[in-house]
Amino acid sequence: MQRYRSNAYRMFRDLEPGRQRSRRPAAPAPEIAALPALAPYERCKCGKCRECHDNEKWDRVFAKFEVKETEMRGLYGCALVDL
Repeated sequence: MQRYRSNAYRMFRDLEPGRQRSRRPAAPAPEIAALPALAPYERCKCGKCRECHDNEKWDRVFAKFEVKETEMRGLYGCALVDL
């Protein structure tokens, strides 16, 4: 039979009622702390560096795929207008 390190199965097995505890004490559970909020990423705006030129190129490429929202008037009118 293969031996495993302490894992979730062993901890689960040790919690069963009427079962002897393992010889080693269980490790304390790590405390979970909330992470601080991330600051929004800001691009370089100098216009001279390689990163700025690369960003401008990709902005032009993705501008072709931008979906322009068109206003659709009169297509979905209120049914109570005629009353």
